[in-house]
Amino acid sequence: MDREIDCRSQDAPLWTLSAESLSALYDRGEISPVEATEDVLRRIEEVDGAVHAFFTVTAEVAMAAARASEARLVRGERLGPLDGVPVSIKDLENTAGIRTTYGSPATAAHVPDDDGAAAGRLRAAGAVILGKTATPDSGYKDTSETLIFPTPANPWRTDRTTGGSSGGAAAAVASGMGPLAHGSDGAGSIRIPSALCGIVGLKPTLGRVPVWPQPFYRDTVAHNGPIARTVADVATMLDVLAGPDPRDPMSLIGPAAAGFRRSLEEPRRRGVVRLGVSIDLGYGVVEPQIASATRSVVDALSAEPGWRAEDVVPGWGDPGPVQADWWAGEFGGIFGDVLREHPDWLEPQLKSLVETGLARRGGDFDHRRMRGALHDAQRLLFERVDYLVTPTMPLVAWAHGTSPSAIAGRELPQGSFGRNFLLFPFNLTGNPAVTVPCGLSSEGLPIGVQIVGRLYDDAGVLSVAREVERLASFPGTPIDPVVV
Repeated sequence: MDREIDCRSQDAPLWTLSAESLSALYDRGEISPVEATEDVLRRIEEVDGAVHAFFTVTAEVAMAAARASEARLVRGERLGPLDGVPVSIKDLENTAGIRTTYGSPATAAHVPDDDGAAAGRLRAAGAVILGKTATPDSGYKDTSETLIFPTPANPWRTDRTTGGSSGGAAAAVASGMGPLAHGSDGAGSIRIPSALCGIVGLKPTLGRVPVWPQPFYRDTVAHNGPIARTVADVATMLDVLAGPDPRDPMSLIGPAAAGFRRSLEEPRRRGVVRLGVSIDLGYGVVEPQIASATRSVVDALSAEPGWRAEDVVPGWGDPGPVQADWWAGEFGGIFGDVLREHPDWLEPQLKSLVETGLARRGGDFDHRRMRGALHDAQRLLFERVDYLVTPTMPLVAWAHGTSPSAIAGRELPQGSFGRNFLLFPFNLTGNPAVTVPCGLSSEGLPIGVQIVGRLYDDAGVLSVAREVERLASFPGTPIDPVVV
């Protein structure tokens, strides 16, 4: 599949097109939102039986939104570039009138009265909501199995994981079930599945996209963000999602963040862009073929005028054990009553996490102190370099039902965050980070590279990602899921 199709060819189904291409075709009167939505819904019917990306498909809601969009188009009153564009919503995000399960037996029939902040902005922009995508119970882990729904499958090989916790969102986009998806990321949950499924996923600067409702705000690590097949579509979706919201005290106050897509077309600032490269952050382990793919991306960038790369040791130790203790404490607080009253509602891994959290003592202070030290270390790093480049994941998509904790006999960092050790430090500090596909493994599975920037430099991170997208050797997502 072409990664960004600019115009419709006779042999290109509408579900293959980017959001940007659909929007341009709407404006030119060549297709309608109703046609595009019908085609994407047919695609869901054809392939989701193998992929299981959706918990809930809202075909009637989607068609009503598409017809309303088409009417605006006829009147010359399009709301913007996402008006009439199909999008899915992760099932941790509230959607008014649409079942929102949070992946839990406890809330399997829950229907909210109000949209969450991200869903509300997408609706207000005229986006066509296709349904709710798979996530583990409350997004607690890096895969997307639940006790109540089939496990989502990686379109590249259906016997492999999508990752999590935005696993359904990534699988939907990668298999053509909508060009855009909403995801959320508390410890890597946008970037993990995006990398494993071979697409683009952005964790914006903390507060760039509001998160509401949530159980706590000031100490949050939760980020809403866009998932798509192209960097341009991610930037377009970010333009719609970004901006302050009085319901989220951490949302960024200031000028409306409109122009991330436009900034991709602006000339890069003069001077040399300094890339810091760290394959393992100084304390992890990465598959050799992933390290090699990351090096190839850096070499390609370095060969371009105005780029310079150097290896760096970021300057912080492994925060995983402290973070794992805090994570357990949070889920102990959330699910303590459920464990006592309905233990059968918790899968064994979550039950163990809750039990650990209920038994812990005194971890909050250690966690706050660790986050402060990590922030200071990252600030110093970004005085030396403009962007940090790492692999996104230390391994490619693993088999369902397995939980790899070592690579070639070397243990991954310990704790709950071993496989996402390259990701969660930037949730703790809030720095923007994006994953872009950069190659395929020897098994034909996607490899992603991560670009991290200074706080608030989301536009710069996306610009570097666009260059990686241009230079990287990546064939695009598979036309049809590879059923194994």
